[in-house]
Amino acid sequence: MRRIAVAALVVAALAVLALPPGARAAPPDVRRVRLEDGAGSPHAARDAAGALHIVYGRERAAWYVRLEPKGREVGEPVRVSPPGVEVEVGMERGPRIAVGREGRLHVAWMGPRGRGVLYARSADGGRTFEAARDVLDRAVEVDGPAIAADATGRVYVVWLDARLPPSPTSPFSGAPFLARSTDDGATFGANEPIAHDYAGRACGCCSLSAETSPEGRLAVSFRGAHLSIRDPFVLLADKEARRFAAARVSADQWKLDACPMSGIAFAFVPEGRGALVAAWMSAGRVYCAAAGKDGRFGARVAATEKPGAREQKLPGVAAAKGGSALVVWTEGPTVRWLLLEKGKPGARGEMAGLPERSRPVPAVAGDGDLVIVY
Repeated sequence: MRRIAVAALVVAALAVLALPPGARAAPPDVRRVRLEDGAGSPHAARDAAGALHIVYGRERAAWYVRLEPKGREVGEPVRVSPPGVEVEVGMERGPRIAVGREGRLHVAWMGPRGRGVLYARSADGGRTFEAARDVLDRAVEVDGPAIAADATGRVYVVWLDARLPPSPTSPFSGAPFLARSTDDGATFGANEPIAHDYAGRACGCCSLSAETSPEGRLAVSFRGAHLSIRDPFVLLADKEARRFAAARVSADQWKLDACPMSGIAFAFVPEGRGALVAAWMSAGRVYCAAAGKDGRFGARVAATEKPGAREQKLPGVAAAKGGSALVVWTEGPTVRWLLLEKGKPGARGEMAGLPERSRPVPAVAGDGDLVIVY
């Protein structure tokens, strides 16, 4: 199978006027990874050595490729899901990956038509994956799974679950659930609803996102559904990930009696001690905002200066050292991106040729450059 090339993007230089030497670093380069034909809905995670680990869907299966630190092309694809185990792929729906203790790789995905939350892991850097297992402890309809891991051996699989009675105040919604492992994914405990202080439930089919902070705290993002207000939130966990505090990303007050199928993306700032940046869609436009270690978000920033001809959807965000962040999203078959420098809009760009029903995902490469995978 052919290797997948990594191409350079031309990025406009940001002017630096009369600053002392070292006062502001140059913005990182932005590169792209174009996946093989038929691939879609990728996700990426970086390990401590700087390698970038990428999963994606193709032909209803989950696949994995690796980009070495400072590498210019990814390796040969490795199949994650075994034959006969199908993967739901399309737009946000596809495999998700996290890097855990000693570089172990953890992958989760949704089975066809919301049947099953499947999990597989690799202890050899992605050369092989163990047989997939369903982490659900009962048959129930699910959506939007995500996965996170930390350096102590904890692995968290989260998803939207339909086992609880319907919520009268949260139409078109699901309850966020969690399965946790404390032994690097060897075993998982019972499924448990995420205990949070948000007034309602999460939007029913907008995918969740999950990350652990540099300090090991779990966070889960979701779109609200209480009283049909579809605003973005991030759930910030306590030390043991037993209770979560809901941080409202933006009070857009977007009321919609349906699910827009476009979740909330976020990333922890590498040196921010709990600070993070989030991106989301509201009423057809993509926005981003940053929060400090107290979890309070600042004012939102529009990804574009004015609305486009097509709806903006499926945002992703990656944060690099030095205050840079890359926001990506879709407008029909076009991938668009914005480079943020310390929260201020900088360079913008676009790429054509996004596969149908796919999405782009941003990441930070081993050399510090920002990468768009699509």
